[in-house]
Amino acid sequence: MVFQSPTLTGRTMMRPLLLEILAQTGVVALLSIPEHHRQNVFFGGIRQADFKADVHPGDRLESTVTLTKLRRQIGTGHGMITCAGHEVVSADLTFVIQT
Repeated sequence: MVFQSPTLTGRTMMRPLLLEILAQTGVVALLSIPEHHRQNVFFGGIRQADFKADVHPGDRLESTVTLTKLRRQIGTGHGMITCAGHEVVSADLTFVIQT
């Protein structure tokens, strides 16, 4: 993802968007598991988020989420966004699968 909007400047504007990127990436990760294909997956929450650097319009970001636990309808994962190889944010995430 590349941020190019000049209206998205400042720490307070970017941090919620970074967390949304991690949430969407985690949902895609869960939906890529064959037994959860075509199910509804919801973002359940953030346990902890650590912001290590700011991002600016034009920065190229890479988002990854590793699913750490999956039991019945609840899943957890650890997400990270990097920019130019440097960690920008990491967070522990929770997801809920509708059955």
